[in-house]
Amino acid sequence: MNRERMVTEAVGLQLHTTRLVLRRFEASDTEEAVAQQRDPRIRRWVRAIEPLEVVRAKVARFGDPWHGEDGEWLAIVVSRREEPGMIGLFAVRIESAADGIVEIGYTMRVDVQRRGYALEAARHLLAWLLDEVGVRKVVARCASPNVASYRLLEKLGMRREGVLREHCVLDGTLCDELLYGLLARERADPQAGA
Repeated sequence: MNRERMVTEAVGLQLHTTRLVLRRFEASDTEEAVAQQRDPRIRRWVRAIEPLEVVRAKVARFGDPWHGEDGEWLAIVVSRREEPGMIGLFAVRIESAADGIVEIGYTMRVDVQRRGYALEAARHLLAWLLDEVGVRKVVARCASPNVASYRLLEKLGMRREGVLREHCVLDGTLCDELLYGLLARERADPQAGA
């Protein structure tokens, strides 16, 4: 994994798909990000909505310089080509540069869900991480009741690697958290490791 390349390219990141642009979070995205972080229809699969001041402080850090340290999140905005506004947010963090592992997470505005945007964005983000940055493995987590999310991960070729039992609380209920992973060699050869 080429951490230096990832850090350098993250500054002006621009990934273009047929319908979308993935780019680094900017200060102008703040209000939309706060709105999405406080939308109960989006957050129901992540965690309880935090107080406004906590969310504002967290979102303010999205635009901070990203150094690529293990555990540090990189915020990537998803927008449609024809309109610059944020429709979703992907986050990437290097879990372990020494082991070549990164984690991804994502949320999409409710009014754009079920249109294939998250899948399209994720495919291009994975291509950048695996092909350009040389990541060895991409991992993701989701709450077990979030069927749409784990189906998306499976469409990306990710495999369920484990279950953390009663690991998160959603709407006052303990839920399992599903662990998914994709090895770079499996992406090149879907039959590898089967």
